[in-house]
Order: sequence, then C-alpha cells, then structure tokens
Amino acid sequence: MDAQGYRATRTGSAMSDAHEPHEPAHVPQPKRQLPEQLPLTVVNPAPPSFDTFLGRGNSECVGRLRQLVRAPSGRIWLTGVSGTGKSHLLTAC
Repeated sequence: MDAQGYRATRTGSAMSDAHEPHEPAHVPQPKRQLPEQLPLTVVNPAPPSFDTFLGRGNSECVGRLRQLVRAPSGRIWLTGVSGTGKSHLLTAC
C-alpha cells in the first residue's frame, strides 16, 4: 500500500499500475439516545403598526405615512441608518 492509501493489484504475473482505494472495515457505531425535545411557548408579536413604532424624532415621517395610507398619492422615500425603523414603518403601511 502506498502513502495515499492505495494498493497495487496483480494481473497475471506482473504488477499493474492501477490503484484501488483502500476501504476501511465497517465498524458499527453505538446508537446514541437523543435528548427529550421540550416544547417552547412562542408567541408571535403583534404586527408592526404606527402605534407600536418607538422611533423618536420621526413624528413628521409617521404623520406623512399615515396620510399616504389614508389617501394614496405620490411617493415617499424612507432613508436612514440601520435600526431606525424603516422596515417597521413600511410594514405598518
């Protein structure tokens, strides 16, 4: 067997250049017991709304979005850094 785990096979009286991978013997593994699965009480939070928006200093933006929902017209762009509530407000619309 060479360093890569292959062994030469003999054909007739001469050694062949063909290599076969060496397969390790099957070793049975002991069965593991899985831990008991515990149920978790998961409650879906209320969907985002204008009333649950906690962003400070964005009252003008929230007011304009409320108007847009009541009477759809025009466009609005929400910009800001990560974590300022843009997705919350868009979902509330």
